[in-house]
Amino acid sequence: MLQNKNQAGFHVLGLIIVCLAVTGVGLIGFSIYAKNQKNHDKLAAESSKVKSLEPAKTLDDQKKPATYQPPKDWVAYNSDTGLKFYYPGAWGNSGITVDLYRDTENIPSKFGTPDSIAYSPQLKAWTKFLNYGTSTEEVLQVDPNDEYRIRTTTTSASDYPIAYVRMGHAAAVTYDILVIHKGSAFRIRLPEINTFDEDWTDRMAAESAAVPNIIKSLSFTN
Repeated sequence: MLQNKNQAGFHVLGLIIVCLAVTGVGLIGFSIYAKNQKNHDKLAAESSKVKSLEPAKTLDDQKKPATYQPPKDWVAYNSDTGLKFYYPGAWGNSGITVDLYRDTENIPSKFGTPDSIAYSPQLKAWTKFLNYGTSTEEVLQVDPNDEYRIRTTTTSASDYPIAYVRMGHAAAVTYDILVIHKGSAFRIRLPEINTFDEDWTDRMAAESAAVPNIIKSLSFTN
């Protein structure tokens, strides 16, 4: 009987020890959690404070396009007119020219041919003319199969369509890029390629492939 009482006492003592151990572990765990939570709240408060010191982004900032990254080995062309763009560095000194006109002015081909291009605000389109400003003036109809037809695209550099067109005659060919900005029309003429050179078709193909990236890189400093 005495032995049973002793065993019962040991059982109670064991339960008390287990309860104390569980309680101790729980208190230690809660203490660690509370400390970590305090540190987390402190870091969150400091982070919020740092963010509040940063200048708020305006709507204009949010609208700004990402800075253009030109293809590798391309170089910048900075025109006196305030127009800037990039072109392949392999073109060397380039032979690129930039001419400035009024936004609705007729832009002559300058290839000794009677064709020219002008932007029509009414039509909101670029149009090619033959014998512009003469009694025999004629609007050239668009032929989808004509490699010299006007093509247009848009970028953030201008509120107007940007035109690009193959130009040339029997002895030389090139591309013109036409841009309107603040009442002015800009004609970018890429390097002329001599059609008597053996590699002229390859060079023309390379120039044609460069046009889209040149247009993407367009920007104005004024």
